[in-house]
Amino acid sequence: MATAQTAFISKVASLITDRKILPSLTIAQAILESGWGNSGLTIKANALFGIKAGITWRGKAFNSKTQECYDNKNLITISAYFRGYNSWAESINDHTAFIVSNKRYANVLAAKDYKAACNAIAKAGYATAPNYAASLISIIEQYKLYEYDKLTIPPVKPIPPKVKYITLKPGTWNIRKGAGILNKSITIAKGGLTFASSKYVNGWYYIDSLKGYVGASAVSRIK
Repeated sequence: MATAQTAFISKVASLITDRKILPSLTIAQAILESGWGNSGLTIKANALFGIKAGITWRGKAFNSKTQECYDNKNLITISAYFRGYNSWAESINDHTAFIVSNKRYANVLAAKDYKAACNAIAKAGYATAPNYAASLISIIEQYKLYEYDKLTIPPVKPIPPKVKYITLKPGTWNIRKGAGILNKSITIAKGGLTFASSKYVNGWYYIDSLKGYVGASAVSRIK
């Protein structure tokens, strides 16, 4: 797997704070819908999932061209308004809220494995691509994203002796008690802020003073 792809998967996984949807599905949709974070909509609007901005949407909206397949055969290009966000974290949280709040996705929430979830979200009409479910399943299997569905609270590994302090980048970061369990968030001002860290768990650093984990994507320096 390319380094950029590994980084993308790790970043998206670290920003999932609600496991009502199988993480493998969320990550696979982010990959497919955003083109690994390289789509114009993702770059200009932090939109990972291509959710259209309907009349009830009160947030940012960006116009973009998109391809739709309404007859299961022919692609047509249309212009539509899509939801925009201030960050990838906002995009992921809204994706979860969008699925949870729409009754047509009930079978997605009920799915116990990634194949059932992919077929359910395609059947519910999330996208018009006729091979949408198959594309998601292929991505999940190619990159072994199903491993993220097995995680509850990751096994704790001792932090390497040389790693005693971490510096967080400027921005707002989620602090988690464990996988999928949001504890709080913290906003770091320009210049960053350094914390003591006594544990490292599969890409997560434990901040002793905050009694929670922060994803590696938030860390700018380790010493």
